Amino acid sequence: MRLKTVLMIILCIALTMPVFAKKNDTPFGSQYKDTNMAVRIAVGGQANGLAIFPGVEYIVAKTEFAEGNMPIDIGVLAEGYLGIGSTMQFGVGAFATAHFGFRGLDIEIFENLDLFLGLGVGFVTGYTFPITIAGISGLSYFFNPNMSAFLEYNYLAASSGSLGIQFHF
Repeated sequence: MRLKTVLMIILCIALTMPVFAKKNDTPFGSQYKDTNMAVRIAVGGQANGLAIFPGVEYIVAKTEFAEGNMPIDIGVLAEGYLGIGSTMQFGVGAFATAHFGFRGLDIEIFENLDLFLGLGVGFVTGYTFPITIAGISGLSYFFNPNMSAFLEYNYLAASSGSLGIQFHF
């Protein structure tokens, strides 16, 4: 259900992008550069305690759809998982990610925002079948080109909302 909601939001944004584009027809895009790498850490809650998610993401391509009106950055993310609660759990996930940025819009508050989502596979200890489908979605706010904070919903063994920080290189 959440995935459908995220996909609907992305579709709505994509359909309205030409309306908000700058008058000089310069396409807008994300804060990421080609071959940008980000080191990240997030902390969140889960059903039985605390969850910590360290990770590294690498942007592999900058693409444009809809005649240049829908730029999407494609990346790969390796994310770890440490669940601290009634039991300790460890895990790791590998994701393909997509980022939708708003830099270049005439609406200043959106300039530093980035929507993202990812889909992948994960391995987590403590389950009968430890391999799982994993997903993430969220919103990043860039303080400057080298640092951003993010709010994320992820599913890697357990559903969790988390808040984190990223450093971009």
